[in-house]
Amino acid sequence: GSISNNSGTNTISVTKGNITINGNVSGSSNSASNTIKVDDGNITALGDFSLNGGTNSIKAEQGTLTLGSSGAKSAISSGGGLTSTTTIKAKTLNAYLSKLNSGGNTNSNNSITIEAQSATAVIDELSAGTNKANGAGGITLTFDQADLTIGKMSVNSNSNNTINLSGTAVVNGNIEKANNGKNNFTLKGEATSLTLKGANNAITTLDTSATSSTLNLDASLNDNLSTTIDTISNGGNLQVNFAGINAEKSISLTLNTATSQEIKTLSILSGVKNILTLNGNNTMTIDDSVSVTEGKGLAFFLDHGTTLNLVSGMSGNGETSINIDSTSGNKSAVLTGSSVRVKNVNLSGTTSQLTLKNTQTDISTLSTTTSASSVLELDGSSNKVTATIQEIQGDNLKVLMGGDRHGAELNLNGGVIKSIEIKNADIGHNVFNFKSGTTTITDEINGQVVANTKGFTLNLDGGNLILGSAISAGDDNLGGEAEVHISAATLFLKGGTNAISKLQGNGGIVDLAMANSEGNPLTRTISTRAFKTLSVNKEYSGITTFHLYINPKESSPTKADKIIFNQNGNDFKASGTAIFTVMGNVDDILAVTYVKDGNDNVQIGEGMQDIDVVGGESLIGYDVIKAQVIKEDDGKVYLGSSTSQGVAPEIKDVARSALTVNYDLYLANFNSLNKRMGELRDNPNTQGVWARIFGGAMSSDFGAGSKTDYITAQGGYDYALNVGENVKNYVGVTIAYGKSWTKSNTLNIQAGNGASIALKDVNSSMVEVGVYNSYVADSGWYNDTILKFDYIMSTFSMTDNPSLESKTNNFAMVLSDEFGYRYKFGGDASWYIDPQVELALGYFNQSDFNREMLATNATLQASQDSIFTLRTRAGATLGKKFSVAKGFASLYVGAFYEYDYINGGNTQALSKSGVSNPLDSVQSNGRAMLNIGSNIGLTENARLYIDVEKSFGDKQRTFMQFNFGARYSF
Repeated sequence: GSISNNSGTNTISVTKGNITINGNVSGSSNSASNTIKVDDGNITALGDFSLNGGTNSIKAEQGTLTLGSSGAKSAISSGGGLTSTTTIKAKTLNAYLSKLNSGGNTNSNNSITIEAQSATAVIDELSAGTNKANGAGGITLTFDQADLTIGKMSVNSNSNNTINLSGTAVVNGNIEKANNGKNNFTLKGEATSLTLKGANNAITTLDTSATSSTLNLDASLNDNLSTTIDTISNGGNLQVNFAGINAEKSISLTLNTATSQEIKTLSILSGVKNILTLNGNNTMTIDDSVSVTEGKGLAFFLDHGTTLNLVSGMSGNGETSINIDSTSGNKSAVLTGSSVRVKNVNLSGTTSQLTLKNTQTDISTLSTTTSASSVLELDGSSNKVTATIQEIQGDNLKVLMGGDRHGAELNLNGGVIKSIEIKNADIGHNVFNFKSGTTTITDEINGQVVANTKGFTLNLDGGNLILGSAISAGDDNLGGEAEVHISAATLFLKGGTNAISKLQGNGGIVDLAMANSEGNPLTRTISTRAFKTLSVNKEYSGITTFHLYINPKESSPTKADKIIFNQNGNDFKASGTAIFTVMGNVDDILAVTYVKDGNDNVQIGEGMQDIDVVGGESLIGYDVIKAQVIKEDDGKVYLGSSTSQGVAPEIKDVARSALTVNYDLYLANFNSLNKRMGELRDNPNTQGVWARIFGGAMSSDFGAGSKTDYITAQGGYDYALNVGENVKNYVGVTIAYGKSWTKSNTLNIQAGNGASIALKDVNSSMVEVGVYNSYVADSGWYNDTILKFDYIMSTFSMTDNPSLESKTNNFAMVLSDEFGYRYKFGGDASWYIDPQVELALGYFNQSDFNREMLATNATLQASQDSIFTLRTRAGATLGKKFSVAKGFASLYVGAFYEYDYINGGNTQALSKSGVSNPLDSVQSNGRAMLNIGSNIGLTENARLYIDVEKSFGDKQRTFMQFNFGARYSF
């Protein structure tokens, strides 16, 4: 039955035996006390326990205590405005509880305590309601070994939910807290896990005293799971597992780092939207390596003052990110530890700063907010720091280099950096490596000058660098130094007066001109055209090309950019070669002359007594200008009489390809009787109409080399005359329309400082009419003659600007004659072989165009003389004919050799400087050909034919051509 107590004491005590309570146990005053105890035995309580004041005590400390059942769960409540205390102890606990409730008010002190050495418990809800301040109110569960499942938890003012266990605990619903309530978990023993599946979880303290503690964040029950933990104790034992299940679900863990925190292992089991947020101004340490493999993700959000210490680093190809958002105020955070590979670093808001103190950081993309001040600092005070950034998004990144004692090294692959500040250390301790792409540094390095005792090194090894403002270092009066190494890259200088300490070249370029392809400087106003200088004050070695802008019409003595070695007159180490190229107006450059001791000489260098100086080639428009340089005994260098080498070879090759595109389509439409009309033998009808479509891909090695895809639709009508026994002569007309698309290889222009050129957006169209005469015997000789007239139209571009299209139009004709003999053999004469020869004479008229090149106003005049093509083709076809009830089908294979003898086609290009440049002409060439096909007679009137052809060999090849046609005779 039930036990009820309004006041006084109810005691049931059994020394040895079992107790079963089917009803409820309750108390309703502070003086009420219910005690149920078995010294040696078991207790089964199937009803509810409730208090509104007083105590309930249930103990089976040497036996098994069963509370409720899976089908009818019990509830335990210590509530009301008085003091209610429920105490439950057992050696073994089996509990099925709908709710534990210790709620009251600010005057109450209500508690529930359950202890067991071994427990299997399912509790739908824990609710620790309001209690008085500094009291002992709340719910406490303590299990030495447990399998615990909780539905949900909540706590309010002055109360605690405290769970101490070894074993496993799963919370399927939310863990909520209000006001100053606390949810505390202690994981003890050797291997203990806590699994959270609720959408929102607020934990005050997580004490992971167990030798191996695991926190599982499992999103299997909710699309979004958010967990906050104020304090982690003994985190060196804790493994945190993110199990996001799939790419759509999100898991967020927020840790308070107001004091230093630690996690042993952070594992991403699944999911992409896994978030770890660190709030506070202290350190979060993760001991083991964080691995985020492909298809998984982890995002760190760092608050102001936070240090993320990845002791063993982070690796993997997953979606990883480090985020600092200063929308609500300035924020800075620090990354320490070893090697970290992160896909995205996002610095957003007002002022966000990430300081790298770890040994190595590889960043795929660093993003900055357009209106924000984003700072990346490399701090080498404790160890050498190396960072690599593959891509920079945004243009407000400031880099602080603090090489200090151990050094800082930054590897860049393009993007924009607003400014660089050298905080400390010399050139050997602050190193920038530009690996690929083009990197722009907008503002001055260190404001204007590199101060005394500070320095840096710029290594351009395959990556270009644009300095948006003047660089000033290496001057003895300033003390700071800048060292530049250039290999297979270009350093662009926008600033007017530039100074560095050392320059070492290995085939690199220093570009002061920064001119467009017409030679006009892009970064100087037309009115001023101020000239620039670069001073190298301590050491020069290797080979470097200097691009300089000149304007000999300038009225002042300075008429060009200038390179100065040993400006300060101190000991200067010099070796190697300086190559000078010039940009400007072509006519003005070619007009420059040098007169010894003359007043109008154009000076481009000085201090080069121990340097070999050489004139190099530059591309202006499409002209290659070869500079002549003259060095005097005092080390001054002047521009002499430069010459035009005509059109750049790479441009000539592409122009050659441009003149060939129509010719390629023309060749693809030469003749073949079987391909055109299919099988004409054994045809009882006198009239016929036919149509075919054929297309494929062909390549040409002429010029820059190109590949053409083409397709043609052709149709015709003919009338057959009987001219002998089993012999007919077909007379007909044909019309065709063809299209082709061509793309050439891209060529890097050697004299063009990184410029490249290719044929782009090539579209060709052809219309064709013709007449033919075909003599065909069912067995024996055949002869096919056709005369065709073509008109071919092409548009193409040599730049990325679609408004700069050019056109070429051509008229062409072909007179072709194909003859052969059909030998039939085999018992039923179903096998046959056709030896055959084709002779064709083609005429392709003159081609020319005036072309705007490389997005400039300069034009290239290119022309090609008329081409006469004599084509010969010889070979044989072996076939087998199969007779069927209403028609026939045949299969054949063929092998041929084809040769084009070409006369004419001489080409030339005329440059702006008036130099005529012959181009490579189309040359005679030959190829071997294989084909396979079939002719099918569907009925007496209808026939189909299909053919596939491939060629091998010389300058022009067919990768694959498909031909499909149909004929109807009547």
